Amino acid sequence: KGYRLIMPNAFTPNADGINDFFGPQYIGLKNLELRVYDTWGSLIYSESGDTIRGWNGKIKGEEAENGNYYYIFIAQSVFDEVVEQKGAFVYIK
Repeated sequence: KGYRLIMPNAFTPNADGINDFFGPQYIGLKNLELRVYDTWGSLIYSESGDTIRGWNGKIKGEEAENGNYYYIFIAQSVFDEVVEQKGAFVYIK
């Protein structure tokens, strides 16, 4: 495939330096795009570029509620293949 991609199924943004951002772990991908949606389908976070940091668990500067969220991640492999992964994850305070 020319790449590796791991998306977490939960994260805990509590400033302890572990799992503070929701985002992919990857090798061999470029042109990354991450979108995060709440349970009602509203886009609450979007980031794109060749490197991304990930969602910090805040919506308009306020901490989000515990619960389930949904993501869409799109990128290109080194062979210019489009890679798309979608799924749910849990925000745990």
